[in-house]
Amino acid sequence: MARESIRQIVKANPDFLVVNGDLVDTAWKEDFELAKKILAEEVGDKLPIYYIPGNHEIMGSGSLDNFINVFEKNRFTFDHKGTRFILLDTSTGGLRTSDFDQLIELKKSLDEAAADPKINNVVVVGHHPTRSPLPTKNSQLSDQKEADLLEGKLFYKEQKEASFLPTRMLPFYYR
Repeated sequence: MARESIRQIVKANPDFLVVNGDLVDTAWKEDFELAKKILAEEVGDKLPIYYIPGNHEIMGSGSLDNFINVFEKNRFTFDHKGTRFILLDTSTGGLRTSDFDQLIELKKSLDEAAADPKINNVVVVGHHPTRSPLPTKNSQLSDQKEADLLEGKLFYKEQKEASFLPTRMLPFYYR
C-alpha cells in the first residue's frame, strides 16, 4: 500500500513530498532501512523528501535513534514559492518531549517569516493535531498548554496567513 501511494504521488509530479510519520509500524532499524529503500526505489531523486516522525517511529524502541541513524533529521524548515514550511517532530505526542529545541526554532522561524516580505504564508506540519474530535482525545498533542501555545503562535501572528497541518498517517505533496 505504501508503494502504491508513493507511486501515485510521484505521478502527480509534485514539487516535494512530506512523509508525516507512521510510514513504519515499529521503530526497529530494519523498518527504517526498508522505508528508506522504498522511498529510494519509488521516488529516487525525482523530488525532495521530508520525513518527520510520528508515534510509530518510536514504537517498540522508545527512541528516535534508529530513525535518526537512517534519515538523519527529525524536523525541517524551508521556504517554497512564498510559503515557509515548518515540519515538527511530535513522535512522543508533544513538541517539548519530542525535541525541546524545536520550540525555540519554531518561534525564531515564525518571527523571521513575519518580517520577511518574500514569505506570504506559513504552514506548520506535525503528526499529532492540537485537538482531537475523538472522545478519548488520544490522537492529539498530549499537552494542551502546548497546543494552545502552538495555536496562539500561528493563528494570532500579524500579517501572514498561517496553517497547522496535522496529517496523521497521511503523506502529502505540494505542487
